[in-house]
Amino acid sequence: MTLYDLSFALFPETHLRVLRWSSNALVPRFLRACDRVIAISESTKRDAVRLYGIPEDKIVVTHLAAEDRFRPADPHRVDGVRERFGLPPRFLLYVGTIEPRKNLDVLLGALSRLKGQGREVPLVVAGGLGWLYQGFLAKIRSLGLESLVILPGFVPDDDLPALYTAAEVFVYPSIYEGFGIPILEAMGCGTPVLCSDSSSLPEVAGDGGILLPPGDPAAWAEAIARLMESAALRGELRERGFRNASRFRWEETSRRTWEVYRAVHARR
Repeated sequence: MTLYDLSFALFPETHLRVLRWSSNALVPRFLRACDRVIAISESTKRDAVRLYGIPEDKIVVTHLAAEDRFRPADPHRVDGVRERFGLPPRFLLYVGTIEPRKNLDVLLGALSRLKGQGREVPLVVAGGLGWLYQGFLAKIRSLGLESLVILPGFVPDDDLPALYTAAEVFVYPSIYEGFGIPILEAMGCGTPVLCSDSSSLPEVAGDGGILLPPGDPAAWAEAIARLMESAALRGELRERGFRNASRFRWEETSRRTWEVYRAVHARR
């Protein structure tokens, strides 16, 4: 079996009850019963070993990757996406479902701090409503950030490279990820990345992004201000991001996955 993450066990409060119940009932049994486990990160592998006592040599790590189409988009495509979604000239970007595990509240805290300093930094949250999202929407209103937080909803895949390219900075404050593909998508498009220093994200971001504590809005506000004000720092992160994203290739993922299946089949 392939194991993506164990967020239901580590952060149960971020999931609906039915998902917690089914995952806790089934996943440990599957992990122990299968011949081999493919984990999508070293972080996920460590979680499986620690939580369920799965032998380390039973788990093979096969990293994921971003698709090749995630590269700097043509300026005309960027202009079209900017016009279609009504995007400001400069903005932060988050891509993903709106749900508690994504920890978007820390971005609202950072924006509020920046606003108090006289810096109004727009944030585009590109993704559909997931679950337990009502608190996030309420916090936007309570902090008076309605004019700064743009919610275009789900963005079609074909528009994502241009959306990443248009953004000044990509922000990913998730408290837990099995991998974190949007980080590599942003890096492939040449967008500087700020992400959490938790779970698999340091493993994926490498030296291509700036890592921050997921529970520290002040640190996020400071890093956002630095990046928005420094073209040199953005340029440095852009180059580091390109190099880091190139480390992950789907061809390598498929090769390692195929090797695991062949080995299991040969033994049986």
